[in-house]
Amino acid sequence: MSAPGMSAVHPVTGRRPVPVLRILYPSGREEMVPLSKTPFRIGPAEDCDLRLANGHQVEGAALIQHGPGGYLVRDLQGEVLRWNGKPVRSRVLRHGDSFEFGSPSLCQISFLLPAPGNPARDLQNLKMLIEITRSVNSFCELDDLLQKILAGALQVTGAERGMVLLAGPGGDLLLTASRDREGPAPGGPDSRPSWSIANEVFRRGRSISVRDAQTHQDFRDRTSIMALGLNTILCVPMQIQERTLGVIYLDHRGVVENLALTDFQVVESLAATAAIAIENVRLVEAKVHSERLSAVGQMASSLVHDMRGPMTTLQGYAELLRGHPALDEKGRRYVDRIRREVQRIGTMATDVLEYARGKTTLHRAATTVGEVIDDILPLVEANLEPAGITLDLDLERDLRITVDPVKIGRALLNLATNAIHATPRGGRLRIAARSAPPEVRFEVEDTGRGIPDGIRDKIWEPFFSHGEEQGSGLGLAIVRRVVEQHGGRIELQSEVGRGTTVRIFLSLAPAGV
Repeated sequence: MSAPGMSAVHPVTGRRPVPVLRILYPSGREEMVPLSKTPFRIGPAEDCDLRLANGHQVEGAALIQHGPGGYLVRDLQGEVLRWNGKPVRSRVLRHGDSFEFGSPSLCQISFLLPAPGNPARDLQNLKMLIEITRSVNSFCELDDLLQKILAGALQVTGAERGMVLLAGPGGDLLLTASRDREGPAPGGPDSRPSWSIANEVFRRGRSISVRDAQTHQDFRDRTSIMALGLNTILCVPMQIQERTLGVIYLDHRGVVENLALTDFQVVESLAATAAIAIENVRLVEAKVHSERLSAVGQMASSLVHDMRGPMTTLQGYAELLRGHPALDEKGRRYVDRIRREVQRIGTMATDVLEYARGKTTLHRAATTVGEVIDDILPLVEANLEPAGITLDLDLERDLRITVDPVKIGRALLNLATNAIHATPRGGRLRIAARSAPPEVRFEVEDTGRGIPDGIRDKIWEPFFSHGEEQGSGLGLAIVRRVVEQHGGRIELQSEVGRGTTVRIFLSLAPAGV
């Protein structure tokens, strides 16, 4: 049986309408929480269905239950509620009722029922949602779909700016798409959200709306809100299967009045649609990734098998040649170079094979920074000369580390090779290794073209190749895996047109090792 005032299915959102609790804090911030189940407990404890922000400041809890007469609210500790400003023990809630509980009262909670909307506006919103749903089903480009979703959200709410922020590999929100009333918005200092609001919505998985933010003391320390002159903010989580993928963020420099509950629910539907689209794209990418890794694994297995014979022959002849009495010192250096490169080719093929199989075996040994760099330096220098690039070394050579020296050397060589390819003639490459206790910090820095913001997280993905026709696309993916298997970490700093610095942090060896 439907609750009083509830219709069967909303014509726009396609959902059975449920009441919504609007939580208004003294700061002017609002949270919208669907009353999707009963009983529904509100309070400061972690096991509450609605845990209040800054709940440690209030004592008490309230319970909402659904019965024959509607939704009944009461204080769980038997205290008096304040219902529409009047003291009561319990009360059946009607649309627009507000109540407070606890001592001191932390917020005012309003009970809202979806009201019949404007038929013409509902029809317009319904057409928009149908068009966006068709785009999801047709597997259109995700960037185009996110722009359509933002355009719809701006149209419904009257906001000036809209943004989609997705969680990156490290869990931080990243600006993925932005739009204003004119169309897709370019990046820049003014194309940023209120990060504090966006992060809170992402962390708590609950929508937040703010009105008249400039007049509230609680927002004085929110740099982006004050600097951009924002007054109205609406931020909604994008969720699928109880996972929050990111948020849709909308704002306006003015105060947007009369934002209907239906409008808010349409934005929630847009957020749900965006979450489905993002998940679909990720599932497809994961399938393609798996298939490509399988193909690479088969190819690498065949390649390693076919190469073993010729490489063994090359290695054997190099050994014989090195012992020839007519060979001078220079010739022996050349032969040693051949032997090292044959070994390196074998190691590279094995790296690709292990990556495709999802396993990498580390052979740790005590070594020094100088030994690791010296082993790859001839290869780096061989690539520098034809490219017309100058090399700067800044090494604390005697720093001791316990690593797989071949794989760490390979990782640094991959970074140096990428840097050389990205740097124009006359540029500089810097390789550094300095003590940063309890770690050693390797740096590979170039004066190349830099990496655009939009692809910085993608460069570590397998088969991603930014503007390079050569290579398997596994080089940086192997770098990340090797560093992570050593318990290390990677940082990347880049500016388009000025260059890129990649830092690898590894643990220093204990004293005496």
